[in-house]
Amino acid sequence: MSGRINKPDTPADIELRKCLAAKNSFVIVAGAGSGKTTSLIKALKYIDDTEGKTLRQQGKKIACITYTTVAEKEILDDVGHDPFFRVSTIHSFLWELLRPFQKDIKIWVKAKIKSKLEEFEIDRQNFSNRTRQTTRENNARDTARYMYIDANIDNVPSFTYETGSNYLEGILGHSDIISMGPSLITASPLLQIILASRFPYFFIDESQDTIGEFVDAMKQVEHNVEDFCLGFFGDPMQKIYHTGSGAITLEKGWQEIQKPENFRCSTSVLRTINNIRAAGDNLQQNGGRVELIEGNPLPVEGSAQIFIMQADDRRAAKLAKVREYLSIQLADPLWVSDEKIADVKVLVIEHRIAATRLGFPALYSIFKDGTTDSLSMSFSEGSNWALLPFQRYILPLVSAFRDRKDFLVVELLKKYCPIMQKSYLSAPENEPLVILREIKTHLGELNNLLSDTSNATVVDVLNYLNEYGLISLDERISTRIGDAPEIEADDEDVTITDRVIAAYLNCPVKEVWGYSIYINEESPFSTQHGIKGDEFMRVVVILDDEEGRRSSSYSYEKLLGIKDLSDRDNSNLDAGQETTLDRTRRLLYVCCSRSLKDLAVILFAADIQAATEAVLATGIFHPQDVKNETTIDIVLAN
Repeated sequence: MSGRINKPDTPADIELRKCLAAKNSFVIVAGAGSGKTTSLIKALKYIDDTEGKTLRQQGKKIACITYTTVAEKEILDDVGHDPFFRVSTIHSFLWELLRPFQKDIKIWVKAKIKSKLEEFEIDRQNFSNRTRQTTRENNARDTARYMYIDANIDNVPSFTYETGSNYLEGILGHSDIISMGPSLITASPLLQIILASRFPYFFIDESQDTIGEFVDAMKQVEHNVEDFCLGFFGDPMQKIYHTGSGAITLEKGWQEIQKPENFRCSTSVLRTINNIRAAGDNLQQNGGRVELIEGNPLPVEGSAQIFIMQADDRRAAKLAKVREYLSIQLADPLWVSDEKIADVKVLVIEHRIAATRLGFPALYSIFKDGTTDSLSMSFSEGSNWALLPFQRYILPLVSAFRDRKDFLVVELLKKYCPIMQKSYLSAPENEPLVILREIKTHLGELNNLLSDTSNATVVDVLNYLNEYGLISLDERISTRIGDAPEIEADDEDVTITDRVIAAYLNCPVKEVWGYSIYINEESPFSTQHGIKGDEFMRVVVILDDEEGRRSSSYSYEKLLGIKDLSDRDNSNLDAGQETTLDRTRRLLYVCCSRSLKDLAVILFAADIQAATEAVLATGIFHPQDVKNETTIDIVLAN
């Protein structure tokens, strides 16, 4: 076990042990920085100490379901990778449980296929004279595909689990597992008994982000099977994904255990996140970060400020200005550093500010503005097929060449370069030494094409590599390169994808460097949804509804009272349903609670005076910590 178990017990740890001793199911509500994982590890240790020998002899294990593979690794490291603890993500756990039930799996797959066909039929019935021809064609194509699958699915002998689904190949994807698992558990008393027998203790970490269907299925197991202890570890205020269950409703005989301590945040940051949380639930956190000064634990005061800036086209420059101000005000030069050691994290709702700061604004606009969700998402995730040649091969190759890492250069060429393959080099007409000399010359030219001062475009680089046999291109790219003419804006005979890729090919290739730095997390920028569970010494949170306009689920202006609620918001409020305010408050809480010491929130607003008055009225920040551009300019001028 890790050093977590040696940390002092909190009241929640003591209450949790009582629940485990009585085998009572429970829900732990643990605020940010409260040591939730520590309590979970202590619970696992307690079970091992009190029942471990008996349970091991019976072949039983303790299940711990996590939300991400990162969390899975963290807990596994803490328990020393002891197989007695079945720590896994929900997908892998469900597949391990369900894999032997191939007959039930096939029944579920067949039912899903029929359900999809029924959906297509309903869509066809709702077609009108205004329905586009492409919509009709897509419906006909999808219907034909699923009818073919339906006619041949009985020939599939068994199913396995991979990333994406292909039913006729016997492959189930992520979405299938997460949908099928709860369904089969709920429908099968036998499966419930098997699950509870194998795992008499079942813990679900980050329960607020676990899908409701799985939570309900596990509740049913707990209700139907004796000697089964179900435990949830989470925080409803940190639910920032739409599919999460949020708060776990207590069942009869269950106990809720609150864990209000905060060991992460400085005093100023803790005060701020408590103010954010106050309108969300009744959990107010206490404690705060301490550091040893001459052997004495003293609280870290830190800072928490909000800067209200004019929303214009100079956002990146203003962000830099705020960071410069903080470096002066706090006497902390690391605020202006982008090096990883500085531990500065800038959290943006969307990637546009990062794109501008890191030098890929045109590339960002090409894939994000007026495109499809698929293109937009693949760009944000770094998985777009058109960009992969640069991510996997071209940029690493040039970087290795510049750094004189000859071994890495050779390894990359062996993996991706056609004229470095054994089959090519061994041909009688080819001289390996001559080819190597030519490649060295090509690398020098490629380095020039990708320099900061180069005016080369993406297609210039791809054409060069392709011409000299230095790359094997995806057919989707090779058929589009050459002259790569620009597509006219009013040309209606091209798809959105064609338009995007054409613009990308004509984009300055040096912008791909900035994009690579961002995707590989070599810059201080991250999206606000991508940092839950992390912590940083210095945090900047960007509040900018205009930048986040692609998502209507969040509005900082509404949360802060700058903008009126919509009719839908008011309707949801009256009905007691989740609103934009709820979602945005949770996201702001998660972002601000990442800070260990200093927090800077930057609000971009159209009317600075109105925004200042609204922010002051919320009481989230102390009045002296609400600042604007004038304050910053005065300090920087001196």
